[in-house]
Amino acid sequence: PELERKLDLNGRTVVFELEWNKLASRAVPQAREISRFPANRRDIAIVVAENVPAEDILAECKKVGANQVVGVNLFDVYRGKGVAEGDKSL
Repeated sequence: PELERKLDLNGRTVVFELEWNKLASRAVPQAREISRFPANRRDIAIVVAENVPAEDILAECKKVGANQVVGVNLFDVYRGKGVAEGDKSL
C-alpha cells in the first residue's frame, strides 16, 4: 500500500519477479502450417464373405490410403438381417 501511494497507483496492484534466465532458456515451440483441408471422419461398412479375414481388409485400407488416411479401426462386425447368409458386415 505504501509503494502504491508513492507511485500514485490506483486500483489493484500486482508485483512479481521473473527469473529471466529460466524464461529465456526455454525452447520456443515452432508452429506448423494449418492444413487447408479440414480433417474428417467416416464410418464405412463393407460387406464381405464370412471367410475373408477382417485383418486383410484393414491392412489393405491402410496400404491404399497410406498418404491420406490417419487411422483405420474395426468397431463392429455384423451378421444378421440385411446381410446375406455367408457374409458379414465390417
